[in-house]
Amino acid sequence: MVGQVTTPRGVRIRKDAIEINFVWRRKTRYVTVPGLPPTAKGVRQAAALREIIKREIELNTFEWANHFPNHKLAQAEQPKNTHLTVEDILNRWLDAQEGRLSPRYYRNSKYRIESILIPAFGHIPLSMLTPGHIRDWSNKQDIARKTISNYLSPLRSAIREAIADTILTEDPLDGLILPKEKFEITQRVEAARDEVNPYSQDEIDRLLTGCKHPSEKNLFQFAVWSGVRPGELIALEWRHVDLKKGTAFICQAISDRTMSDIKTKAKGRREIMLLPKALEALQQQREISQLSEHGRVFVTRKREPFIDYNALYWSFKYACTRAGIIDRGIGQTRHTFASWMLSNGEEETWVSKMLGHTTVEMVRKHYRKFIKDNSSTGYTLRADWGQKPDNAPAPGKDQQH
Repeated sequence: MVGQVTTPRGVRIRKDAIEINFVWRRKTRYVTVPGLPPTAKGVRQAAALREIIKREIELNTFEWANHFPNHKLAQAEQPKNTHLTVEDILNRWLDAQEGRLSPRYYRNSKYRIESILIPAFGHIPLSMLTPGHIRDWSNKQDIARKTISNYLSPLRSAIREAIADTILTEDPLDGLILPKEKFEITQRVEAARDEVNPYSQDEIDRLLTGCKHPSEKNLFQFAVWSGVRPGELIALEWRHVDLKKGTAFICQAISDRTMSDIKTKAKGRREIMLLPKALEALQQQREISQLSEHGRVFVTRKREPFIDYNALYWSFKYACTRAGIIDRGIGQTRHTFASWMLSNGEEETWVSKMLGHTTVEMVRKHYRKFIKDNSSTGYTLRADWGQKPDNAPAPGKDQQH
């Protein structure tokens, strides 16, 4: 009887057929062997076939069509894809992205593909690409794990598109886990990431006093007292400013000469409170740009809207030179705002909202040293919790309650 047939490992009888299993591309596959009856002889033949398939997989010669021509994975094995390389699908993906990606993201993707991914993996046949190729390459890099992940982003996208177009049946990098980052790299990355070097009040006063053009003075004053990013600063329009209410809606930014909407809160879309100095800067800027056709708040010396970050970079650099202060970048005006607010006791959640962060973790990570706290234990309780006054005697062991 069929139920009395002994089956070896990897072989089993299911109803009136024999099923074998084997690992292909890191997944266990269960396949019914066509044409074999559920007998002792059929089981032996199925077991032999399983060993042949396992050996072919080891040698990278296994093809579904050779053993299971009607299987869905065999149907997906097209001769036109046999000779495709990683470089082929990367270039195929990149060609399709022009006009779909933002100019900056397209340029970054092009650089990663042409300068990093193709030199490292381009020669590998697509059918032979494995997580091991990525891990071996990653181990040789002296860069952060997150940077490696960013470099691999176009490759992952190209693979997903190839799967959608049935060029691939499965993701060859499925299950990839990048090697743990080296300790010295982590230290170096953290040190660079935490480089917060805000300007002092004296430096800002000198900077603003030395500005020869009112539009520059207003721009820099607003930057320091609002904490907005440089790209958001030059993209701000008067229609998003409410001087009576004392707020500004930060919803767009300029990058690579392209105006783009900030579509989610996670990327900084927010309404900010205009502190007195920021409000003052906008009120003074009204005479310069409020009636302009372009509607932009901050403009160049020629009263034209900024087209990119470079013009703002040089404007700030020259202003620092005239004021005799070290140019640490206009991006530090954002750090200046955060450090001033926190060191004067403003709430972390409010500062986080002003900066466009979704949580306070970024504020705590980068500006912890500026958070005002005069307690000896490193933390000041917000509530009283029934604390004794300073002159109250401590209770003794025999004190009556």
